[in-house]
Amino acid sequence: MNGDFGLMNKPLYSRLLSLAALVFALQYCDSGPGTPAIRSDTAGEDSVTVFPSDDSVEHDDLGPDTHRPGETSPLPDTGAPELPPAEPEDTETNDTGVPDEPYVDVGDCLDHSLPAGTFPLLPTSDLTQLHPSAAFDGQAIWLAWNSPSESPDHGGFDVFAARVGCDGELLVPPFRVHETDHGNDFGPRIAVSGNNVMVVWQAPGAGEGNLGIYYRTFALDGTPRMAQEKILTPLDAGDEDYPHGWMPDVAPLPGDMFVLAAALGEDKVQRFQTIMQRLQADGRPPAEDGNGAPQRTLYAHFEPQGTQLHPTVATASDGTIYVAWTSQADATADGTVRHTRFKPGALTADPPRAPEASEGSDSDRAAYAVGPDAQAYLALFEKKLPGETRIILRSGGVFDDTPVFRRFGEEGGFHHSPAVAGTHDRVGLLAWLTLRSGQHNDLTVQRFKLMPTGFNTFAQPIMLNPAEHDNASSLSPPALNHVGHGVFLVIWAQGSATEGFRLVGHFISPPS
Repeated sequence: MNGDFGLMNKPLYSRLLSLAALVFALQYCDSGPGTPAIRSDTAGEDSVTVFPSDDSVEHDDLGPDTHRPGETSPLPDTGAPELPPAEPEDTETNDTGVPDEPYVDVGDCLDHSLPAGTFPLLPTSDLTQLHPSAAFDGQAIWLAWNSPSESPDHGGFDVFAARVGCDGELLVPPFRVHETDHGNDFGPRIAVSGNNVMVVWQAPGAGEGNLGIYYRTFALDGTPRMAQEKILTPLDAGDEDYPHGWMPDVAPLPGDMFVLAAALGEDKVQRFQTIMQRLQADGRPPAEDGNGAPQRTLYAHFEPQGTQLHPTVATASDGTIYVAWTSQADATADGTVRHTRFKPGALTADPPRAPEASEGSDSDRAAYAVGPDAQAYLALFEKKLPGETRIILRSGGVFDDTPVFRRFGEEGGFHHSPAVAGTHDRVGLLAWLTLRSGQHNDLTVQRFKLMPTGFNTFAQPIMLNPAEHDNASSLSPPALNHVGHGVFLVIWAQGSATEGFRLVGHFISPPS
């Protein structure tokens, strides 16, 4: 590419995509492979972290930040019915060791001895590992991440994946997800549906050096379901192909399917819009009911006067899709998080006009999650004074002006990149980063329970990486999964720019 990337001769979203590719390269160019192993924080610990039982009570005093000013009686998330815990299912395995029936989230991994404290997920690798994503398949954890490219022709990243048991055993060794070297394959997200794994990411190759969205599926033993990766192209009748996009996310759907979300450049309005596409395990869209044609692309909330970035998607077991994104005047302006949902099989959003998730304040970088009890949660960070933010956790299935919500993170700090996961009985875990310096961040977790009048917390929040400089979390958001019976696994990239970052994990158990 030329020094100016030819920016002035491209439409707005094309210029932004080209610029983004440069930003990614510059942001992580000092995170070299490194050789020192990341120090484990297991000293003096003999079990996974447990929230103290002497303070694991539901607090009635939720503090001044529980509701918005003027709210008196917020409603519970009535759109998420209580469901009984899943019952174990017996499955038969074939010769490859892959179950013939989908795994069920019953905490099979907890039959193993869990590592104590913070432990390395890929201890034999000395490559930098960044931008983790994880998905629990009922027995083990699937990981996707970035490491420096194996190609000597460029200094970009490749996308890798592996399957790791909850005892730390490597079940499927790391492998490169993509067949083609696109120059800088970046920002992977991973999901498991039945016996299928889908990895999505962004990379150059969509024309004029711009970024596009790629995806590929695998069996649980790592065997490819798709011979090679595909680039996402919208399937709207009458629309031209415009596969320029970035910031993908993915979630499972019933019937061995997935939903892929991304910010794609829309030719008609020269803006990024949040789109979603339901996809089968073979990488093709399912047939649309009634006509047999491939199911059309979903638009979350068409906004020709605004740019939509950082989409996040989560799904319930019945196929309901929840999606949120940051709506901005352009890619460099402050914005606000909006959210909506698609009911099972629906092609239009409900509500069709996505409301703001934090009315009255700028917000960004949301994370959606749905627990096995069908309760939806939405976490985001709210921008206050310059350089100061708070984390907002709110009920994710309420789309009027009566959500249950609460703020987290001490005032005066820059708190960002939240992650959230839920289990039964409206209990969940919230994780977020707090800027320490440069690329270094503190990682904090907080167990909570959603009540009709607000979020109650269990004990005090726990910082998983003490204040030593070489023990900092990178800017990559943490990954968070419920692995059964109220136990969560938190995964993040830990280290420093000079020594490199490695993926580490930490199990969080419920109060005893």
